[in-house]
Amino acid sequence: MTLMMQVGPHDAATNVCGYLPIWHECLKSLPPWFDSWAWLFPVALLCLCVFGLVIWPFIKFDPLQATKAKLSLDGPSLFQDKDGQQNRWRIRVINAGPASARNIHVRLVSVDPRPKYGPWSGDYPYPVPPLGLTIDAPERSINPGDSETFELFMGWKSASGEFYSSLDTRLSGHNPIRIEKDERWKLTYEITAENAELIAFSSMMFVEDDNVVLR
Repeated sequence: MTLMMQVGPHDAATNVCGYLPIWHECLKSLPPWFDSWAWLFPVALLCLCVFGLVIWPFIKFDPLQATKAKLSLDGPSLFQDKDGQQNRWRIRVINAGPASARNIHVRLVSVDPRPKYGPWSGDYPYPVPPLGLTIDAPERSINPGDSETFELFMGWKSASGEFYSSLDTRLSGHNPIRIEKDERWKLTYEITAENAELIAFSSMMFVEDDNVVLR
């Protein structure tokens, strides 16, 4: 009783249980309501365990995820010059985070069937530069919540009535590739980053209504 007056009933019971040599004597020192409500403790503990097992797959934290980027693609989209003579086909690569996407690359990895035009070498992959840059630009990164635009190619009709594209990026536009009106090319591209999953996409390139189009 003296101990209870000094430290309170809860601490007193704890200390008594620590000093009594026999466990059943310790139980006798507990309040009278303990027997009626003691079952709640194991039931509550069991419920917490079940709840934890159910939600754990949804909340477990993978430290590696914090270093990865999640990329998505918007496009291809058409940008037409003011004079309407050139069709520029572009994509936008979007990073949803959580990390910056490091060392971003867009590459043309195949053209099927092979173009009839003789100067086409088919030396894959062909790098696609970010808009306004060249293929030898320094390594690019995309911050979380940001995006980068890439121009896949430019298509146009020449003064002689033939249709060309800038698919051959290796020669900086000095090797325009002719596409005949009866040709349909399946262009396949890949988007890669050091810390993101690869994205592959394909589009059909052909001549329609005196324009080089991508669908």
